Amino acid sequence: MGKQILIVDDDAAITSFYSRYLTFEGYDVRIAESCAAASALLKDWRPDLIIVDWWLPDADGDVWATSLRLRSDLAHVPIMVVTGRDLPRATINRLTDYRIARFQKPFSLEAFSAALVRLLNHQPLNQVVGGASKVGL
Repeated sequence: MGKQILIVDDDAAITSFYSRYLTFEGYDVRIAESCAAASALLKDWRPDLIIVDWWLPDADGDVWATSLRLRSDLAHVPIMVVTGRDLPRATINRLTDYRIARFQKPFSLEAFSAALVRLLNHQPLNQVVGGASKVGL
């Protein structure tokens, strides 16, 4: 079994894309459509990586991801917040302080795959991806 990835996104087309691509690449994928559903999964399961959308129906993905950093059992799990929006510098700084990677849409599969590998290996992301956004962890 491959590394386990949790995808938190309420867009069925996006989760279908992630799931098919990541499964093809050998990852074990689970999907949650909300932060509440993801939190329920995380009670009994520890993924190797969490990919979370910025905007979710029940919470902002970045706020939820930041809250995971306060849990000792999840503090080490790499988190990638995916967004298509430009973010204020204060938000970017907060995510960086909590060691949460930010990945900008649109992106190429090559950049996405490379970012996943780096995060799964607990390596910092320091390249420009998806346009002009810098990703950091």
